[in-house]
Amino acid sequence: MLEELEKRIQKIAERYQTKNATAVRVGVGDAEVAEYASSVEHGWIKTATPELAEYLSAASGREIKVGTKLTCPPRPFFRATFAAEHKKWQDLFSKSVVALGVEGALSKTGVAMQLDIQNTIADGGTSKTKFEPRHKLTMQIYAREAQSHKRDGSPAKYATTQPLYLTGTLLESIQYELI
Repeated sequence: MLEELEKRIQKIAERYQTKNATAVRVGVGDAEVAEYASSVEHGWIKTATPELAEYLSAASGREIKVGTKLTCPPRPFFRATFAAEHKKWQDLFSKSVVALGVEGALSKTGVAMQLDIQNTIADGGTSKTKFEPRHKLTMQIYAREAQSHKRDGSPAKYATTQPLYLTGTLLESIQYELI
């Protein structure tokens, strides 16, 4: 299986070669998704405004008072992946540079970085760090939303407590580029 992955990475790397690249950058390719990604990566704390309290109360079926502190814990999918995988990426580049040249090795490393970050998102963490599951309030809101989908046949994606993955938009927006 590892050989198959290596071949896949090699083919993708060949497609993205560019002239005179000296580095690889990996990130979120869509500006709107990047804003969301940043809030997920670092977490946030908000105070429920009257409008937000009203919405959350209606969406969750329980009373949320104005002034309630709402938190989303950090789920550092970039930082955690880097911490877990950076040595592997360095080794991959070092082993590939002689056979593929600098740009080919950068491309191969970029693909590996992209896939590792996507795996962190899909798995809800790395092999070293798992992220907190979704909060009970979030799950209550999703359960109510799922009720409206029972009749239309759409999948029950709202049932999982796994963070970072609901629609796949964040996962699909992870890209690399040679610079």
